Amino acid sequence: MKKLAVLFASMFIMAITVQNVSAQNEATISNASAGATIVSSIALTNNFTLEFGEIVRSATGGNVVITASETPTRTPSGNLTFMPNDTWRPSKFTVTGDSGQSFKITKPGTITLNGPSSSNMTITTSISGGTTGLITTGGSGGIGTYEFYIGGTLVVAATQQTGTYVGTYEVTVEYE
Repeated sequence: MKKLAVLFASMFIMAITVQNVSAQNEATISNASAGATIVSSIALTNNFTLEFGEIVRSATGGNVVITASETPTRTPSGNLTFMPNDTWRPSKFTVTGDSGQSFKITKPGTITLNGPSSSNMTITTSISGGTTGLITTGGSGGIGTYEFYIGGTLVVAATQQTGTYVGTYEVTVEYE
């Protein structure tokens, strides 16, 4: 009987110990915090279109290069020449968003210009600056801007049809 009493006493002590251990493995925080930050939408404006101007084709064909820059240059090759007083320029874009925010630009590698009689030309694009890790700066009220340019190389075949060539392309900006 004495052994049985010791056994019951031991079991009672173990049960109390287990209950105490359970209570010690529990903790509560009643002031955990949560939050959110709202940023302005990112926007993109196309200030100028990409224009290669009026090109006089040559018997050998060639390329026309417009640099992607605020102060661009236009360079012909292959005996191509330009009409006097024609209009040419790279595309200019303005990004608007929260100042100090990082964003990236996605642009096409090439643009197809469609012309008369199913004749096409291709532009291999270039961009001023980089395409990732860009930052909006300045502005008032916490809004910043970033400007960039898209230029490229236009391939003109020796047999290129005369006429007007047009095309569209997509440029995307998004916060990183």
